[in-house]
Amino acid sequence: MSVVGKKDKVSRILISLDCILDTRLAVIMDINPSLVDKVLVNKDFNYHERLSDEFPDVDKSDFNARYSNRDITILAQSRVTNIFNFLIESNEILQTEIKTKPDVEELQYVINTYPYLLTPKEIEDIVFCFRYNMKKQHLNVSVVWLPLEKITIDFCNSDITAMFMYDYDEWMSLHVEGLKKTSLHDVTLFAPMLYKEKPPTSEDIEELKEAGMNDPFVILSTAVREMIELFFLPINEFSVYKPE
Repeated sequence: MSVVGKKDKVSRILISLDCILDTRLAVIMDINPSLVDKVLVNKDFNYHERLSDEFPDVDKSDFNARYSNRDITILAQSRVTNIFNFLIESNEILQTEIKTKPDVEELQYVINTYPYLLTPKEIEDIVFCFRYNMKKQHLNVSVVWLPLEKITIDFCNSDITAMFMYDYDEWMSLHVEGLKKTSLHDVTLFAPMLYKEKPPTSEDIEELKEAGMNDPFVILSTAVREMIELFFLPINEFSVYKPE
């Protein structure tokens, strides 16, 4: 990720609220509070190193249905993720880089609150929470409500330097034709290192290595490189905060 001068000399980082807050764990809590301990404290399952959003004793269809319809009640049960460790470190680098870029005057974080319908007070609280966890009370932060289809290629080209999306695959599916026509070479898309379908077995991974191929995430990043810079972060970054 690097600062890039856009139309108004502001380098914007668009980050989904689902990256800042662990709404996956909140959905599990909403389904059945007793399941949370089974997910977080389980010798056979490491929540912070999981390969997919499939959880012990949690029905997959129930989880998907509730997550697809998540609302303010889910948000109220959510806790901050480890993403701030990455953001704080990146912010220091980017703020220093700005000083060497005449076409960039400012760095702005844009929090996308979609799909949650929030009151002005709730939005104010979200911004305060973000600044507090970034340890920068005067950080430039704005808020938008943008469904994935509204995060268009033109919008990204003119306004966005980087994006953090949990459901990145849905966004790419919606805009793949646009990406084929207009690439976003100066936009970095950060996503969780998570298999959306059944994770490959260790035998599958070994077969890939024997065939001289990289792991699936590297393969995917390479495949879309002509359209956008796709960078996968460990799922730990998108999971409920866990002190090191």
